[in-house]
Amino acid sequence: MEYQEQKKYIGHISQLFNVKEYAYTSGKARGYRAVDVNNGAGLSFTVGIDRCMDLTSVNYKGVNLSFTTPAGIVAPEYYSDKGLDFLRSFAAGFLTTCGIESSGSPSVDESGEAYPLHGRIGNTPAENVSVDVDDSGEPGVRLKGTMREARLFGQSLRLTRELGCAYGKNEICFTDTVENIGTRISTMMMLYHFNMGYPLLSEKAELVIPYLSVRPRDDHAAEGFEHWNVVEPPIEGFAEMCYLLKLAKDADGRSFACIYNNDLDIGVVLRFDAELLECFTLWKQVGVTEYVLGLEPCMQYPDGRNAAIADGSIRYIAPGEKKTLRFSIEILDGADDLARIKAEAAKLTAKN
Repeated sequence: MEYQEQKKYIGHISQLFNVKEYAYTSGKARGYRAVDVNNGAGLSFTVGIDRCMDLTSVNYKGVNLSFTTPAGIVAPEYYSDKGLDFLRSFAAGFLTTCGIESSGSPSVDESGEAYPLHGRIGNTPAENVSVDVDDSGEPGVRLKGTMREARLFGQSLRLTRELGCAYGKNEICFTDTVENIGTRISTMMMLYHFNMGYPLLSEKAELVIPYLSVRPRDDHAAEGFEHWNVVEPPIEGFAEMCYLLKLAKDADGRSFACIYNNDLDIGVVLRFDAELLECFTLWKQVGVTEYVLGLEPCMQYPDGRNAAIADGSIRYIAPGEKKTLRFSIEILDGADDLARIKAEAAKLTAKN
């Protein structure tokens, strides 16, 4: 039944498409602002307003798709940029955004300035936030907010995120616009840390990625290279392994990565601009209680700012310049959807 017909049966749009704004009230999450969206067709998700408007969780038909670390939801005031303290407030969720000036491993530049693990933007609360539910035509929600990465005598960068979801369509789309609103040129290192978790992630899951090349990040990852794209059951004492991929792109410069669970007949496809995000990292962490697979489109591989400068992969954003990155998160439901994505991957790699 079309929405215009369904309207005759309801008193309020929330009966079909529900959007809820709230703040947590206890523990380290206290004060953390969030928005829950239920699109009326099985897809529900949470946007963490106080953490870069990242996706705290994504569910489909009651099945969790994301990973949450033991730290859980942590308000931004508990963030520390010292050493590996990032991990003490890293909830992971479905998406953690890393950047803007730096991402990946911590580093210290020639002046002595420290750049923390995965940068600072993912721990930045949004400002100028709007949450608009449109029920005049085909209903949907659009969220918008800005995050600043700036300091006196330094860089002044702004990230504007616009995120939307339509009623009855199991897809989340978002656009990030990064602007240099200061007077100094800045490095730019964006990494999008999408984190797949149980029950979507299990030994019944398979990956569909149109890759052209893949290599282990280090000697440790090389030990598991033969099975780099195989999802094992939880392994006691497993230490993370990363694999560095180059992906095939379509005529519009876009690519994708897919995970599909054959027991659940549910999957996720991440689509993104592969011209700017020309690198892709697969983060494999299949440990007991630390069971997560990271699908990470990125501007540079995650070895930190100094390594990117050294190997020439560093990018810059000039004063007044804007860069735009577009994403979609598509839910797959059934074998026909999986077959379609496999055919798309095969066609893409054949063309490249």
